[in-house]
Amino acid sequence: MSTDNTPSTPRNMQEVLNLLMEESLRISEESKSRKNHGTPLADALVAEMRSAFPNDKVVVRVCYSGSGDDGWFNDIDVYFLTDKDRRWPDATEMDKVNAILDKHDKGKIYEELYPILEARAPGWEINDGSQGGFVFNPDGTRTHQHDENIVDINSSEWEF
Repeated sequence: MSTDNTPSTPRNMQEVLNLLMEESLRISEESKSRKNHGTPLADALVAEMRSAFPNDKVVVRVCYSGSGDDGWFNDIDVYFLTDKDRRWPDATEMDKVNAILDKHDKGKIYEELYPILEARAPGWEINDGSQGGFVFNPDGTRTHQHDENIVDINSSEWEF
């Protein structure tokens, strides 16, 4: 095995096991660091939304998008889960949602979530880019949904 951090092919089963253990430890540490991302500003927004709609299953999704070496957080969606699907706020509810959103600094919430995005998907805004969102679910779970844009090019060449 190389000692200068350059990849090499393992020569025996012990080296394979050592590599697997190292990778397992690295993944475990990465997982721990992901769980330790604090989001107090986003959490405060979510708590206020849930308080404003106590009889609804409120979902808050902080959205981002990017491509061509540029990316940005672009919106905060709020919707309600129903037994069958999701329901968007009606006009009266939307006024309430917007009033709450106006009280919170969206830019600061985006800044709070950006390091998590960069840690999980470095280069997310490069080339064809990607989009996604940080989802705060009614049951208290939080998920990061991320979609990468991939353009396939099929080329052919024929002699004529």
